[in-house]
Amino acid sequence: MKIDLILNVKLTPQKFGFDEGAQSFLKLLRMLERLPFFNMGWMAQGQRLWGGQEKFIQRFREENAEGIRNNDGLVIRAITPMNKENDPTYYDLEYNWRTLHIDTILGDFDYPHPDYGLQPQQFIDMIDVVTRWKRPQHLRFGPFIYMRDHHPLDRAREGIGWMGWVPFALTPSDVPEAALVRQMNGGTLIVTQMEFWQAWPAHPDYSKTAIERAQEVEVRLNLLGVLPTIVELQRGDWGQ
Repeated sequence: MKIDLILNVKLTPQKFGFDEGAQSFLKLLRMLERLPFFNMGWMAQGQRLWGGQEKFIQRFREENAEGIRNNDGLVIRAITPMNKENDPTYYDLEYNWRTLHIDTILGDFDYPHPDYGLQPQQFIDMIDVVTRWKRPQHLRFGPFIYMRDHHPLDRAREGIGWMGWVPFALTPSDVPEAALVRQMNGGTLIVTQMEFWQAWPAHPDYSKTAIERAQEVEVRLNLLGVLPTIVELQRGDWGQ
């Protein structure tokens, strides 16, 4: 059953060029593949990344050539396959920088991992790695449909979905509605509930209660002043 979980990481804007950004992205991939969830490594252009790293970089250098000339946004992406023969399941990770004054990591998780399923700790470990790679301005992770249809705040303001990270020091007493509040890498991890849930009524893991709890957590975080707007993120100093 499709799950459609989206990772959205808003970073402090950088002005570096393609090669520096590509190397930074490769560093993140190396860090992530130490986790069991990503232990099949990475693929790009139909081949294993580490066996053809220079071709991989050159392919995206060419794709981004116009953006480099015009000082526009740059992008690089890779997928991690699952470990079953001919299994179409994979996770997609993309790095955008110099785009709309906000650098972003986007991750798309369409299906449960065939070996690890939807264990929350796997995603918590992923957030730990990402926030160690670069301290974000904001991180949210959760069902796309929740973010699209059930976000309780102004559309210009970020939420956290199922779980997220904010660049502020919070304690469990600050967010009593959350299942987990833990300081992590110069900020705080917040998990609205430990069980996986979906916001699509036809999905077997749909939970109205979970949607409402996520909304309560986001409303609380907004009252605490730790959820940014797009304008605040574009400024580039959120949580500094």
